[in-house]
Amino acid sequence: MPFASCIIDDNRHQIDSVVADMLGLNPESPQTLGMLDRYRYLFARQPNVHGGQKRHLHALKQYEAERGFAQ
Repeated sequence: MPFASCIIDDNRHQIDSVVADMLGLNPESPQTLGMLDRYRYLFARQPNVHGGQKRHLHALKQYEAERGFAQ
């Protein structure tokens, strides 16, 4: 999937988990999971990442509503 879909891409979540482990972070820790979730969200919101594509913007709005992230 394109990087703009990182918030819903299971492969991206697995990659992030492996990288967290390589960095010495516990990939199953709620703090690590929350941090990774937040960074994926912040990256996906960048205009140069989502390119203004409506499908990605719609997914972000839905994700924001589900997670309670402020815009």
